[in-house]
Amino acid sequence: MKPLDLPRLERGLLVVGLIFYWCYLPFDVVGDGSLRYTALSGLLQRGMWLPLKYSLVGPLFSAPLWWLGQVVMAPDWWCARYNFILLLIALAVLWRLPAAWVPARRQFMLLLVAASMFPAHVAAYYGEVFTALTCGLGLLLIAHGRTRIGATLLVLGAANSPSVLPAALAGLWVLYRKPGWWLIWLLPAAAITVLEFWLHRGVAGYFTGPHHDPYHWDTPFLVGFPSLLLSLGKGLLFFCPGLILAWAGVSNDWPPRVRATLHAWMAFTAVQVLFYSKWWDWSGDWFWGPRFLLLACLPAALLLATALARRLWPALTLGVLTLSMWVGTTATVYRYMDIQQALHGRSFPGDLGYLVWYVPQYTVLWRPFYVSWPLQANDWAMIGWFTMVWLVLSGPLWAELWRQAQAAFKGRFGTR
Repeated sequence: MKPLDLPRLERGLLVVGLIFYWCYLPFDVVGDGSLRYTALSGLLQRGMWLPLKYSLVGPLFSAPLWWLGQVVMAPDWWCARYNFILLLIALAVLWRLPAAWVPARRQFMLLLVAASMFPAHVAAYYGEVFTALTCGLGLLLIAHGRTRIGATLLVLGAANSPSVLPAALAGLWVLYRKPGWWLIWLLPAAAITVLEFWLHRGVAGYFTGPHHDPYHWDTPFLVGFPSLLLSLGKGLLFFCPGLILAWAGVSNDWPPRVRATLHAWMAFTAVQVLFYSKWWDWSGDWFWGPRFLLLACLPAALLLATALARRLWPALTLGVLTLSMWVGTTATVYRYMDIQQALHGRSFPGDLGYLVWYVPQYTVLWRPFYVSWPLQANDWAMIGWFTMVWLVLSGPLWAELWRQAQAAFKGRFGTR
């Protein structure tokens, strides 16, 4: 029997999954995405900078889609798909980079699409996808010597979400380890923030992230910090389980520049966790999962992809893969289910927020185990695709576990 062509199969699953997402995901301009869209429309239609507490750096790059919507479909139809198109561009860039820069690149890209928080994010017109992709790719390019374009991407990401400036500095410090010109690279991001504040005059506070009001820093650190790491509804341990493989020695034999990229991504994520631990809205409100920690998907997927490609720690890796695939499945198929209705239709969790954060029956990852949710034919098609991805990626692990079991049996009982 001819063996399976796994590389071709993985590439095919990636393409099919992206097509499914385009046809299946409930793209919409809602929440603070609608505020961004209104501000962008005001600027493009009337040349007016409307009052806005969010940055327009990311949305400005969706202007071509807004103009396309004047001819085909509608501007909001295209803008709702903006973050998905950004993900497509990022995947194309990753595919064009030298293979040595991204270990297990096929598995890495497939995991970003099927086993991460990205499916929940790309369906909305929010700013986290732009920030995560520009900062993540920026640090990757800087680590491999493409300083100019990498620094430009990092500046754009930090300008789009000024609250990631400390995280971006931490990532750069990990890459360089000593003072240098890189210390002033993010000054343009700060300048853009000040300029936007002036253009949107009359608006108090930062554009994204923590506000100036002391009330917005009133979460006890010993509540926010462990919650962002361990809570059932918002914890990175459950939404980016691949991160635990950093302590399993998966990256030990990587080239130095690849390890530097991983360490920069991890430092970026760590500072974000510390930064948001004190903020009043550390949870990201109703948003699916830990909203502000999307970049953590990059190191998690890279570690898991390497473990899969090299069949390292097969039992642990199989568990991490299964949980990661469940993250992608719930982000795509189940999403928010009836959680908001179960909390009496609240537009904000308020004093019932602890249910969304800590109680499994009301969390996005675990509610499908408690509530029977009606699934349509397209839902089952998506579940079938996720199942196929899991089978393809886990197949080598099952083979390695079988080989180890046979070796252990022969070592224990010998051969007849």
